[in-house]
Amino acid sequence: MKLVIALLLSGIAAAQEAAHQHPATPPIPLQPLAQQVRQLEDALNYLGQALPAADQRRINEAIGNADEAAAVAQLQAVLDPYVLLSVDINPESRVKVEQGAAKPSRN
Repeated sequence: MKLVIALLLSGIAAAQEAAHQHPATPPIPLQPLAQQVRQLEDALNYLGQALPAADQRRINEAIGNADEAAAVAQLQAVLDPYVLLSVDINPESRVKVEQGAAKPSRN
């Protein structure tokens, strides 16, 4: 009897755990991301805060990569050092904010 109750409770716990897990993030398409990165480059150039030449070269190489998943990962790796804050909003509308790699400054 105790075994049946234990199995029942473990089954309920497993079902609840599965219900609380978030679905996997879908792959990010390269074309819209590349367009956004180009707009970011243009805005930074306009403001006189252009990205270093090495980062611009890495962005160009990533956008030219035939493997979309690798290209997206390369773009993220180039831009991550410039992130001030990372904001995560889960399906229950809970907001989590974490400090990014970039340090705030008053220039």
